[in-house]
Amino acid sequence: MTENKKEFRKRDLGDGLFIRYQMDENGLGGYHPVSIALCRDDGTCIRQLTGKSGEFLDTPKMLRGGWCEKVEHVVYRATLYNVNISDYVDGACCFCWEIQPDGRYWADEDGFGMENEEEIWLYALLDREGQFITGFSDKYEEKYGKRMNGLW
Repeated sequence: MTENKKEFRKRDLGDGLFIRYQMDENGLGGYHPVSIALCRDDGTCIRQLTGKSGEFLDTPKMLRGGWCEKVEHVVYRATLYNVNISDYVDGACCFCWEIQPDGRYWADEDGFGMENEEEIWLYALLDREGQFITGFSDKYEEKYGKRMNGLW
Protein backbone atom coordinates (compact mmCIF):
# COMPACT_ATOMS: atom_id res chain seq x y z
CA MET A 1 0.00 0.00 0.00
CA THR A 2 1.87 3.05 -1.21
CA GLU A 3 -0.45 5.88 -0.24
CA ASN A 4 -0.87 7.11 3.32
CA LYS A 5 -3.25 4.67 4.99
CA LYS A 6 -4.39 7.31 7.52
CA GLU A 7 -5.75 9.68 4.86
CA PHE A 8 -9.50 9.59 4.47
CA ARG A 9 -10.73 8.00 1.27
CA LYS A 10 -14.18 8.17 -0.22
CA ARG A 11 -16.34 6.11 -2.49
CA ASP A 12 -19.42 7.47 -4.24
CA LEU A 13 -22.63 5.49 -3.63
CA GLY A 14 -24.96 7.50 -5.86
CA ASP A 15 -28.06 9.37 -4.68
CA GLY A 16 -25.86 12.22 -3.39
CA LEU A 17 -24.13 9.98 -0.83
CA PHE A 18 -20.64 8.61 -0.31
CA ILE A 19 -18.73 6.47 2.18
CA ARG A 20 -15.70 8.03 3.91
CA TYR A 21 -13.17 5.68 5.51
CA GLN A 22 -9.52 5.07 6.33
CA MET A 23 -7.39 1.97 5.83
CA ASP A 24 -5.38 0.63 8.75
CA GLU A 25 -3.36 -2.47 9.58
CA ASN A 26 -5.57 -5.14 11.12
CA GLY A 27 -2.86 -6.79 13.22
CA LEU A 28 -3.28 -9.99 11.21
CA GLY A 29 -0.96 -9.18 8.32
CA GLY A 30 -3.45 -7.22 6.24
CA TYR A 31 -5.41 -3.99 6.07
CA HIS A 32 -9.03 -3.19 6.87
CA PRO A 33 -11.33 -0.18 6.52
CA VAL A 34 -11.92 1.79 9.74
CA SER A 35 -13.82 4.95 10.67
CA ILE A 36 -16.45 4.20 8.03
CA ALA A 37 -19.04 6.99 7.76
CA LEU A 38 -21.99 7.67 5.48
CA CYS A 39 -21.87 11.25 4.19
CA ARG A 40 -23.76 13.58 1.88
CA ASP A 41 -22.05 14.99 -1.22
CA ASP A 42 -21.73 18.36 0.59
CA GLY A 43 -19.46 16.61 3.15
CA THR A 44 -22.02 16.41 5.96
CA CYS A 45 -21.60 13.21 7.97
CA ILE A 46 -24.96 11.45 8.31
CA ARG A 47 -23.79 8.59 10.52
CA GLN A 48 -20.51 7.12 11.69
CA LEU A 49 -20.80 3.34 11.16
CA THR A 50 -17.50 2.08 12.59
CA GLY A 51 -14.94 3.40 15.03
CA LYS A 52 -11.18 3.85 14.70
CA SER A 53 -10.57 0.12 15.13
CA GLY A 54 -13.32 -0.92 12.72
CA GLU A 55 -15.80 -1.81 15.48
CA PHE A 56 -19.46 -1.24 14.61
CA LEU A 57 -20.79 1.66 16.68
CA ASP A 58 -24.40 0.44 16.54
CA THR A 59 -24.08 -3.31 16.76
CA PRO A 60 -26.07 -4.71 13.84
CA LYS A 61 -28.14 -7.84 14.28
CA MET A 62 -26.64 -11.07 12.93
CA LEU A 63 -29.13 -13.62 11.61
CA ARG A 64 -28.30 -17.30 12.00
CA GLY A 65 -27.81 -19.32 8.86
CA GLY A 66 -25.58 -21.83 7.12
CA TRP A 67 -22.58 -19.59 7.72
CA CYS A 68 -22.67 -20.37 11.47
CA GLU A 69 -21.36 -23.93 10.93
CA LYS A 70 -18.50 -22.71 8.71
CA VAL A 71 -17.00 -20.13 11.07
CA GLU A 72 -13.63 -21.24 12.43
CA HIS A 73 -12.93 -18.30 14.75
CA VAL A 74 -14.74 -15.88 17.03
CA VAL A 75 -16.68 -13.31 14.99
CA TYR A 76 -15.79 -9.83 16.19
CA ARG A 77 -18.35 -7.16 15.36
CA ALA A 78 -15.71 -5.19 13.53
CA THR A 79 -14.45 -4.81 9.96
CA LEU A 80 -11.26 -6.86 10.42
CA TYR A 81 -11.03 -7.89 6.76
CA ASN A 82 -12.73 -6.69 3.57
CA VAL A 83 -15.85 -4.58 3.18
CA ASN A 84 -17.81 -3.93 -0.02
CA ILE A 85 -20.66 -1.46 -0.30
CA SER A 86 -23.02 -1.26 -3.26
CA ASP A 87 -24.48 1.86 -4.78
CA TYR A 88 -27.92 2.87 -3.53
CA VAL A 89 -30.83 1.14 -5.27
CA ASP A 90 -34.41 1.93 -4.24
CA GLY A 91 -33.24 3.84 -1.14
CA ALA A 92 -30.90 1.16 0.22
CA CYS A 93 -27.37 -0.11 -0.33
CA CYS A 94 -25.87 -3.47 0.52
CA PHE A 95 -23.12 -3.48 3.19
CA CYS A 96 -21.02 -6.60 2.55
CA TRP A 97 -18.81 -7.66 5.45
CA GLU A 98 -16.17 -10.38 5.27
CA ILE A 99 -16.11 -12.10 8.65
CA GLN A 100 -13.69 -14.89 7.67
CA PRO A 101 -11.18 -14.88 4.81
CA ASP A 102 -10.34 -18.12 3.07
CA GLY A 103 -7.40 -20.13 4.37
CA ARG A 104 -4.92 -18.57 1.94
CA TYR A 105 -5.13 -15.34 3.96
CA TRP A 106 -2.98 -16.90 6.68
CA ALA A 107 -0.31 -18.31 4.34
CA ASP A 108 3.08 -16.76 3.73
CA GLU A 109 4.53 -16.37 0.23
CA ASP A 110 5.56 -20.06 0.26
CA GLY A 111 2.09 -21.25 1.29
CA PHE A 112 3.15 -22.10 4.84
CA GLY A 113 0.45 -21.48 7.45
CA MET A 114 -2.50 -21.91 5.11
CA GLU A 115 -5.67 -22.95 6.91
CA ASN A 116 -8.60 -24.99 5.63
CA GLU A 117 -11.15 -22.20 6.02
CA GLU A 118 -13.94 -21.07 3.76
CA GLU A 119 -14.39 -17.38 2.94
CA ILE A 120 -17.55 -16.05 4.60
CA TRP A 121 -19.37 -12.81 3.76
CA LEU A 122 -22.45 -11.43 5.49
CA TYR A 123 -24.81 -8.88 3.95
CA ALA A 124 -27.16 -6.24 5.39
CA LEU A 125 -29.10 -3.37 3.86
CA LEU A 126 -28.33 0.19 4.91
CA ASP A 127 -30.83 3.02 4.43
CA ARG A 128 -30.05 6.61 3.40
CA GLU A 129 -29.76 7.64 7.08
CA GLY A 130 -27.07 5.05 7.79
CA GLN A 131 -29.36 2.69 9.71
CA PHE A 132 -29.16 -1.04 9.12
CA ILE A 133 -32.63 -2.04 7.97
CA THR A 134 -31.91 -5.76 7.90
CA GLY A 135 -29.70 -7.94 10.05
CA PHE A 136 -26.50 -9.40 8.60
CA SER A 137 -27.03 -12.78 6.93
CA ASP A 138 -25.48 -14.91 4.22
CA LYS A 139 -28.42 -14.11 1.91
CA TYR A 140 -27.49 -11.70 -0.87
CA GLU A 141 -29.91 -9.73 -3.04
CA GLU A 142 -28.67 -9.69 -6.63
CA LYS A 143 -30.06 -6.25 -7.46
CA TYR A 144 -27.33 -4.66 -5.32
CA GLY A 145 -24.45 -6.49 -7.00
CA LYS A 146 -24.52 -4.58 -10.26
CA ARG A 147 -22.48 -1.70 -8.85
CA MET A 148 -20.47 -3.32 -6.04
CA ASN A 149 -17.11 -1.84 -5.13
CA GLY A 150 -14.66 -2.67 -2.37
CA LEU A 151 -13.20 -0.10 -0.02
CA TRP A 152 -9.60 -0.05 -1.21
